[in-house]
Amino acid sequence: MKKYIERIKRNFVRETLCVNPTVVAVCAAVCACLGLIFAIGGVDYDVYCEIAQPKFYFPSFIMVVLLLLFYALLGAAAGIIISTPYYRKNSHKTISLALAACTLFLCFTWLPLVYTAASFFIAALVCIVVLLFSALIFKFYIKINAVAAWSMLIFAIFDFYLICYSLSLFILN
Repeated sequence: MKKYIERIKRNFVRETLCVNPTVVAVCAAVCACLGLIFAIGGVDYDVYCEIAQPKFYFPSFIMVVLLLLFYALLGAAAGIIISTPYYRKNSHKTISLALAACTLFLCFTWLPLVYTAASFFIAALVCIVVLLFSALIFKFYIKINAVAAWSMLIFAIFDFYLICYSLSLFILN
């Protein structure tokens, strides 16, 4: 077990050696700030009070905080890809970053769809598209930087929770 942990640490250090932490932090902060701007206008308290919630839901404040954290994770993964040196599959960078930007803006639409428009099925479809984009981004990121790819996998797991949550809201309401 200790041998595997040492190998994981060694691979992590190797993958993050040339990454610029300032670019990663700026990308994460920009994505989180944009998410906060969309979250401020995206929650209507009257609509939120009328929604029948499933048993596995998070309160609205915690949900907004989680969304901001995962937006920051998506931005940090994109920042890792931006600051990875050019000798690694440069053609995949532009495609993956364009997909990441599309994914981010699709994610921004989820909160107003659920908590303002109460369009739960459309929100679930948006999350399914985000999950498909995340799978494509993971495929591109794994060729460029493994740390960014695993960050996208964590983001995809949270997006799967959002799909389940949106579909359960559609069924309950």
